[in-house]
Amino acid sequence: ADEQVAVGALLVSATLYGGLLSSSHLKALFLKLHRPMKVIDGQAYLDLALRWRGQDDSETRRWFPDALSLCLYARLPEAVVSGHESENAKSVSAKGLWRPIKAWFKYAKVARRDLPTSLTDFLEKASQWNALEAPGSGPGVQTGRSGPGSSSTSIWHRPHRTTAE
Repeated sequence: ADEQVAVGALLVSATLYGGLLSSSHLKALFLKLHRPMKVIDGQAYLDLALRWRGQDDSETRRWFPDALSLCLYARLPEAVVSGHESENAKSVSAKGLWRPIKAWFKYAKVARRDLPTSLTDFLEKASQWNALEAPGSGPGVQTGRSGPGSSSTSIWHRPHRTTAE
């Protein structure tokens, strides 16, 4: 149960503060839980493999986490990190992502009336909150357009070449 709460805390933080506002981004993060973050120019990051045009792992986005998400990632229990490799994580569904998020909300004692009802509901509310808190700025997916949901390339960008690891 503690492992579920730890993963849930990370997924909630990555959504609210780290700009991972879609289930595909959260799934990509979930699939990296057993990998250490990489560092370039003093900034920790993960290359998240995303599905594109029906193909798994066909697009990569570099995610530079916010401070809270980075701390939660670094403090994941060993059972999560070591146990994650052995399970068939590729088949994780929206329900599989929702389970730890829901466990975290329960642990945080969020009132039942305030709870999102599903992963989709949570992501919709997080997107609305993100747009209200900092429209046109902050973390998010680099889309090449300005306005809500876009961000500077210092938070998100597509790696175009292999970097030294």
